Amino acid sequence: MLATRYPAAGQLESGLISCGLPGVAKLFKSVTIVTSAIASPQTIQVEYRLEDAGGWTTLGTLSAVGATTATYSFAASTTGRQIAFRLTFGGTGGA
Repeated sequence: MLATRYPAAGQLESGLISCGLPGVAKLFKSVTIVTSAIASPQTIQVEYRLEDAGGWTTLGTLSAVGATTATYSFAASTTGRQIAFRLTFGGTGGA
């Protein structure tokens, strides 16, 4: 059997999400992530970008050992027609 090794970090970026209504402005309230239990020193950073323009804005970072969910709220009055998310995974590499 060949050993498989995983890197210490990685990123996952969604495409633009418009909920089927790309021309309609939406009020973004919160986002919830669900994962398997976090082990030390793993982290998941959640960021978003509106309209595929500008830089990424951090919503929060999940790092509590044993945590399986986290809900992050957007700043008041965050609106846009489309949104994209980026998850950055951190931890130690290994088998």
